[in-house]
Amino acid sequence: MSNAWLSLPFTFLGIVAEGGSSASFVNRMGLAKANEVLLWGKKKSAQELLNCGFVNQIFPAQSAESFHLAVRKQLLEELHGLDPTALLEVKRLIRAALKDKNDPDAVNLRESYAQAARFASGVPMEQFAKIARKEIKHKL
Repeated sequence: MSNAWLSLPFTFLGIVAEGGSSASFVNRMGLAKANEVLLWGKKKSAQELLNCGFVNQIFPAQSAESFHLAVRKQLLEELHGLDPTALLEVKRLIRAALKDKNDPDAVNLRESYAQAARFASGVPMEQFAKIARKEIKHKL
């Protein structure tokens, strides 16, 4: 069993979602789980991430080299016999549909403006200072 996990303490630090996570997390794990992670900073185990569709597979703990070899082997097996042109076209269509749903440029722009407003408020700096002074402990 993997001991990997995901936790995003955005709101604890007084900052907002970034990197398109406000859209991509909802798309990948659903609204309820995305709310738990993005709003509450709830830690999700690798198994929970697999169960909700955020990740497709969990590989066992291993060296980086072994991991890369295992992933390469699996990808080559999955790609075997597929038409590369059709594969790329389907991928393009999927991405176009997703972009229509949540334009990544618009999402990133919204997140950037929201983040700038948060930093301008001074709250994130206060939180980081409290952590540095060990007045509070961050959720990680």
